Amino acid sequence: MDNRQSRCPAGKMSRGQDVLRGRHFIKCMFQNTERALIMETAITSFSNLKIKNTIKLRESNYRREQRRFLIDGLREIERAELCGIQFLEFFVLESKIETARNLSIRSNAVINIVSELLLQKIVFGNRNDGIAAVAQTPINSFDRNNNFPKIKNTLNPLNSLNRLTGFHVESKNELCNKPAADFTEFPLYVVLEGIEKPGNIGAVFRTADGAGVNGIILADILTDLYNPNVVRSSLGTLFSIPVVETTSVNAREWLLKQDIKIVAAKCDGELLYTNYDFKKPTAIVLGSEANGLTKLWNGKNVTSIKIPMNGIADSLNVSTAASILLYEARRQTI
Repeated sequence: MDNRQSRCPAGKMSRGQDVLRGRHFIKCMFQNTERALIMETAITSFSNLKIKNTIKLRESNYRREQRRFLIDGLREIERAELCGIQFLEFFVLESKIETARNLSIRSNAVINIVSELLLQKIVFGNRNDGIAAVAQTPINSFDRNNNFPKIKNTLNPLNSLNRLTGFHVESKNELCNKPAADFTEFPLYVVLEGIEKPGNIGAVFRTADGAGVNGIILADILTDLYNPNVVRSSLGTLFSIPVVETTSVNAREWLLKQDIKIVAAKCDGELLYTNYDFKKPTAIVLGSEANGLTKLWNGKNVTSIKIPMNGIADSLNVSTAASILLYEARRQTI
């Protein structure tokens, strides 16, 4: 079989013409005896149905209906791959085609080569990474044993990092030059209730990833977890943390059944946050800046804590509050 790709010179494609670039055979980096079949197509038309449908993934209802979402940015895409996110398609500039081929090894995702103008229509905001991906939306619910879903890391993360970045690392922690901390003795969870701003959710995921949080529960949130702004503001870390989307009632019930101590962050909390003992399985519950937490998070099974406010503002941004509380929890347990 001819392993060469069928190419059509970009300079000879007219506007509105979509060209099948052929099937590119590439040797799997993790299975030397197999080959992955990757289909490549060049799209030049703004009226192409695939382009139109991909642009519609900016809409929450369409994302839920199709169970697909958009990832733009190379760093976010690489982190999604490390955490086993299933890619369906890539939209890339010609200059990024080799990157897309490497990323397609596991998923056999279709590669669509597009112009810079077309890619700008797809991506969320101003990005110049030259690549965007359409991925399958994960199912974020407790499993049949009432446990958090596991991150499906289907690739060796070190091989993947070496392959994507082009340099060799002995361990993932070599990238940040510090040893990994083991927090299995003192599990730490975050519950976000009624949050509506995608940027805040993404920022909390980024902090939670850095603090080594064991899981995040999204309780009655008012936005879509896979909003492109959540993906971007999390820098792709939302793929690295087990997450469950449920109601506040179910979240509270699960925490109590698991004997996880519930700590609710409130402006009028009874205890200063530094005085709480985090050396036990704990869930920190945070609400929106506008409405705070519902009455569900009152009662004898909940300890309310506060961050001192010494100015005229009575609260912090939820992502800022999460950073303070999570790192205090980890400071006590390191």
